[in-house]
Amino acid sequence: MKKNRLIALTAICIVSLAYTSCKKDTPDPGPGVDPCTEKNWYEDADGDGLGNPNVTLFQCEQPDGYVEDNSDPIDKEVQRNKVPFLMKISGETCPPCGGWGWTAWEDLSSKFWGKGFCMTTYGTFVSNGNFRGQELDAAAGGSAVIQAFQDRFWSSGSKPSFYANVADNGTSAADAETDATNSLTDVPDVAAVLEATIEGEQLTVTSEVEFFDDMPGDYVLGAYLIEDKVVGYQAGYSDPNNAPHHFVMRGSMSEGKPWGEQIVTGGATAGEKHTKTFTVTIPSGYNKENLSYGVIVWRKISTAHVYVNAYTTQGL
Repeated sequence: MKKNRLIALTAICIVSLAYTSCKKDTPDPGPGVDPCTEKNWYEDADGDGLGNPNVTLFQCEQPDGYVEDNSDPIDKEVQRNKVPFLMKISGETCPPCGGWGWTAWEDLSSKFWGKGFCMTTYGTFVSNGNFRGQELDAAAGGSAVIQAFQDRFWSSGSKPSFYANVADNGTSAADAETDATNSLTDVPDVAAVLEATIEGEQLTVTSEVEFFDDMPGDYVLGAYLIEDKVVGYQAGYSDPNNAPHHFVMRGSMSEGKPWGEQIVTGGATAGEKHTKTFTVTIPSGYNKENLSYGVIVWRKISTAHVYVNAYTTQGL
């Protein structure tokens, strides 16, 4: 009998200890206090009440700067900054483009790394068509952006040519630098921001454009893919068959549309915002680690497109 009673008391002690140890892991909140229920909270960096599904905290109380919603496609605030647009209009079979023009472009683009949107185009004339054939639209029979940009902006007739914002400065990289530098102090009427994600081979860019003043006219938003250090032939370079080309224009993310998608017709009002999502499959020959993305807001005047402002991931 004593043995049975001892066994029973031992069992009660074990159960009691197990229960106590459980209670230590989940403390009793005390009388009249509801137990804590943890949940996901999503960062709302731009304060619009919509949360970023990719930035979360899991806890009971709502943290500062976080919300329950997770539907914000772009959780960044548009900054009212001018982003210079810089382009080298080049050609693969142009010796000066691979000689002094190569050095000038390296110097110019490095000065605006993190401040400007840089790209190199290779339209017809002193070109072997190599990069036009690799452009996103090439499979559809076009080399839309490279040729369209040269046709629209190349007025000097010389290569290399250095373009900044709205002016072809010809062979003067110094003049392009001056134009771009002066524009950095401009207070723009419209600005943009973007978020980019890659899942497998699919690139998605979501951009928001905000107008800060009333603006007449029609506006178009283009999203562009740029690749740095693309190895290919370049006349005039020290090792012409293995030249690492800088900021090669890879194409528009709107198939068959070098200028992008129209977002405003007939004018915009101050405070007006537009969100646009672009998706493209990255070709297997592109190096994803060397890619950058940018969006450009163009003003459409008849059939011409005039640069207004940009946003880019270059230098971020």
